[in-house]
Amino acid sequence: MKDKFLIISIIISFIIINIKAQDNNFLQGLSVKPFIHYGFIANHHPEMAYFTDRHIAPFEISVLKRTDGSKVWQQLYKYPEVGISLFTTSFSSSDILGNVVAAYPFIVFSNHNKSNGFNFRIGTGLGYFSEKFSRYDNYKNLAISTHINATINFRTEYFIKVSDASDISVGVGLTHFSNGAFKTPNLGLNIITASTAISLYPYGRIKIKDTVLRPEKSKNAAFSYWLAVGEKEVYPVYGKKFKTFTLSTDVMLKTSQINRLGLGLDFFYDESDKKYLIDHEISFKNDIEIMKIGASIINEFQFSKISFLQYMGLYGYSKNTSSGLLYQRLALRYYFYKGAFACISLKTHWGKADFTEFAVGYRL
Repeated sequence: MKDKFLIISIIISFIIINIKAQDNNFLQGLSVKPFIHYGFIANHHPEMAYFTDRHIAPFEISVLKRTDGSKVWQQLYKYPEVGISLFTTSFSSSDILGNVVAAYPFIVFSNHNKSNGFNFRIGTGLGYFSEKFSRYDNYKNLAISTHINATINFRTEYFIKVSDASDISVGVGLTHFSNGAFKTPNLGLNIITASTAISLYPYGRIKIKDTVLRPEKSKNAAFSYWLAVGEKEVYPVYGKKFKTFTLSTDVMLKTSQINRLGLGLDFFYDESDKKYLIDHEISFKNDIEIMKIGASIINEFQFSKISFLQYMGLYGYSKNTSSGLLYQRLALRYYFYKGAFACISLKTHWGKADFTEFAVGYRL
């Protein structure tokens, strides 16, 4: 599978490098970047020891485009790169985990005015696993229970400019796979790798726009209200799916042109909490008492119409305390009309997925 993927990647690279383009402005700053990885699956749970005892060697190819400062957010973030990656690896326990192919868009932050330095990449997308949990045929696979899983990648690299047409880099990164507790078992995979890569700029590097753009004025304080729904499974496997509903509000204060800090109030209704209370003989009078109420500290980075939010929350009220008092959320918002936005977020308890939320809301 990896050989086929390598051949396809070479063909794609060849097409990009040799394309007869009419728009040279688009191709300028475009780069192709193949990676060679070497690493391991982090053994974050005892049940995973039997398929995390050997190293793996993933392969990846990225297509990137440096931003030129034609938009305000590009200047504010010092002209980051954006792109898409294709990632694949096989596992030593191929009968358990099989192979994975993932595709994810990403953004890279760095100071590219220098001939060398560090950069940081963050991306998210989807991955396909050839093998998944089966109670009869693959009962040892407690990490992956669906073929399609969310992919999250973090990576930092040290790059050196070799010429006007190429860079070389070395780095270390984390790639996470999980279905967000949509189906159990869902221990997930955390792949830690060291990598080396070469960036090729077949049409040269980007020319930065000379014009300095001024950001639009925005309110120092912004209030948001949003409603989210989701679905999850809990153990035992092949059990019932439970609905989740969340009502959230927050106030965010502008700390810079790209960042806001704020506080949020969250009301969670999770049908699986009722099952937990009944199973553990914890009394409750009605469904209102099943709710969890929490307050969170929020950090937000804004990229034009898209924003990335990180939450650290504390439950003030919860009858089900099995997951502890703290919760976290990672969220992506897209502002599609004035203050109206759509949102997808992952709620966790210290890395253990609770559920995925799909939301709509409005910012005043």
